[in-house]
Amino acid sequence: MTEPIGNTELKPCPFCGGTFYLVWNDWKCDSCNAVIPGPWRFLVNERPIEDALNARIEELEAEYATAVSMFDDWQALVNRWKRGYAELRRENDALKKAQEPQQ
Repeated sequence: MTEPIGNTELKPCPFCGGTFYLVWNDWKCDSCNAVIPGPWRFLVNERPIEDALNARIEELEAEYATAVSMFDDWQALVNRWKRGYAELRRENDALKKAQEPQQ
């Protein structure tokens, strides 16, 4: 007697990511055959370290996105300064050329 429950009640198998099925009183993974005794099935969903790590990953991804955005803004500013510098160099060269005595 096997009844699939999917991810609606239990998280995926912590060992392989498979789905647990009810087999008599126990929960069995369809992929790696890990068995969780029926009374202990609540342990499958209690993963404090994994939850803390996933929360930290989300924080770091947000920080990374902010850093990338700031870098892009900085790079655009530097490029604008480079263009302004090149323009000033051209103007300066043109003024120097205009001040040279005519031969």
